[in-house]
Amino acid sequence: MSKLDDFMQLLCGEFDNREQFEAKQATGETFPLAHHVNTACNDKILGLPDDFAGTFMVEESYYEVDGRKSTSPHLFLFTEEKDGVLLTSYDTPEGNDKRTFSYATMVPAEFSSLRESGKFTPALYREHDGVWEGGSDSMFSPVMRFHLFERFSADVLEVSESTARPPIPSLRCSIWRMPTASLQTSPATLPTSSDLKKQRSSLLNG
Repeated sequence: MSKLDDFMQLLCGEFDNREQFEAKQATGETFPLAHHVNTACNDKILGLPDDFAGTFMVEESYYEVDGRKSTSPHLFLFTEEKDGVLLTSYDTPEGNDKRTFSYATMVPAEFSSLRESGKFTPALYREHDGVWEGGSDSMFSPVMRFHLFERFSADVLEVSESTARPPIPSLRCSIWRMPTASLQTSPATLPTSSDLKKQRSSLLNG
């Protein structure tokens, strides 16, 4: 199995922070319920070169805070590089509505029509002893900086996101944490078990 195959096997699936969300609710703290669905989608990219070795993936993120729901879908390309695996963000393909974009609704797109995001800085992930980690800093506007950091293995997926307007410190930080025996202080922890990959969040059913 290649490094990219191993990487994608860990990253693809369904993840949520329901345990953390319910624990926060019990203390009266307002906290987002997050549900992520990651699906490889090369089958919906038309005209890929015969020697194409990358993997496109649709990331669907669903959030609920105080009864208000929002979504944040993305199209990513992962490629194996000398130093690790590189994540490159792409604009929503033509013919798709970026507000409702998902793997299920994705209209097949020609490879030649895809455009890299002009805002997101590609993120390089490196592996050490079975644990992948990486991220990047992107300027979403002249005054808005977005910071992404992820760490994941066969046991957990950790995600930390924040935005800031320099020199003002972070305005928003998305932190997901699920209780685990070995990573109690992780900034964000989402289990990658096969059970959760099969579980459908109530965000999609409600």
